[in-house]
Amino acid sequence: MATHFEIQSVTDDSKTYARSCHVRLGTGRTSFDIPFRAGSGNNVKAEFYEAYRSLKPETIQNSMKNENVARIIDKDLLNRCNGQFNMLIMEYDSKEVVPTPRMVDQMSDIQYNHTDVIITPSWFSLITHDESTDVDLYLKMTDEYLDAASRLNRKPIVINIPQSIPSDRIDDVLNRYINKDVTAFCIDSHSRSLMNGSWMRKFHTTLDVVKKEYKIEKESLILSVNAYQGPVKKNEMAIEARDFLGFCAGIDVICGKHTRAYGSNNSEERSTTVARVFQPETYNYIKIMCLKEKKDMITDSSIASQIKEMGNVRMNIKEDSLEQLLQSKSISPGTMSTIYRMKEKGRKTTLENFI
Repeated sequence: MATHFEIQSVTDDSKTYARSCHVRLGTGRTSFDIPFRAGSGNNVKAEFYEAYRSLKPETIQNSMKNENVARIIDKDLLNRCNGQFNMLIMEYDSKEVVPTPRMVDQMSDIQYNHTDVIITPSWFSLITHDESTDVDLYLKMTDEYLDAASRLNRKPIVINIPQSIPSDRIDDVLNRYINKDVTAFCIDSHSRSLMNGSWMRKFHTTLDVVKKEYKIEKESLILSVNAYQGPVKKNEMAIEARDFLGFCAGIDVICGKHTRAYGSNNSEERSTTVARVFQPETYNYIKIMCLKEKKDMITDSSIASQIKEMGNVRMNIKEDSLEQLLQSKSISPGTMSTIYRMKEKGRKTTLENFI
């Protein structure tokens, strides 16, 4: 049996999916309070650290054949996973090559030595084509990886769920993996918005039913990665930090954004790029143009601000004052409406509605 996260001292917000809890890993010393922003980059003192690495099929194959290649990958991952409690998220970077079982085993071996949490890879590029998603291929590859990972360890396991999964298949995914003794899930948005409402509402309503059926209310944990950060409008400097607002959508651990929008073209070579500076006073990003070599430093500073602000968020959830906190920020009425609408219960239509 895998080690599970144990959820303690739960305080739910009445108007959003946000909650504040204390999380403990098994019987060990590792524990933290949620919701929070995971550390990355130079934010190594965060209680929960995320690293990200894409792997092309040829890289995996070469590491199986050549010990020097395997050693180089191992060193690279060692440099990336430098937090106190590490989670390594891997993305399989191919649209056409379906990995063999041996390649899946190799990916599991690559991940295992450097992570405190086993998370199944992102198969997004492989399974998503022209706005359609091959759910059966996703389940097949995730099953194979989970089988490989389960042979190795008793570390907690997190299932990566792409937000491209159709909402009518979410129950297939959740039931399948909870049946396999997994109780933690990471939503990989791949630049989709957590604030679209309908997908997250379906996810939560399905998970609530499944949690009660399997009696895992005190074990379930939800993470996010690659969430849409907000539009970069040409003539506006302030952008809603929609990925940070994921705690309103029930995200316990907010991880970073590492992928471009699906289908975007990033081939143009420029010396400058857009960086986003998080403003805790507004829950907005301020976009600035900077040299590419400066962007990581600016991003690290923004992540540190988000980690600090999450302490304020947790306090307001516990004091039942989250609504006042959100209303004090520069969040558009449309986004606020979506946040509240996600939690609304279905309304019955009566004859009076048509008169």
